Amino acid sequence: MAIRRRKKFLPAVFFALLSWSIVAFFLFFVDPEIIRDFPISGSYLPFFIFLFLSVFLTASLLLTHARRGLLVSIGITTFLYLRLLGLGHVLNAILLTSFLLVLEFALRRN
Repeated sequence: MAIRRRKKFLPAVFFALLSWSIVAFFLFFVDPEIIRDFPISGSYLPFFIFLFLSVFLTASLLLTHARRGLLVSIGITTFLYLRLLGLGHVLNAILLTSFLLVLEFALRRN
């Protein structure tokens, strides 16, 4: 089996590390009250955007597929946002995971 050479590996690693460092900056140095109401009231949107980007880049690198990385990042970010709203229960995690798995199988089939 021939090993497929990945192009653009180092820039993706650089941007993944950069986005994780921005998420760490948000966690350790930014007061949550500052970003809570930034564009939409109570959304914490800047944090979730950088978290989504970080998880997407990392999952895309680890899974070697951008679509799977997108589905993983959508799942993790959605579940964490549900936790923020007080709806992050085991049943919601199971439903979200099963929905994303069915979506992945449907997209793989086409």
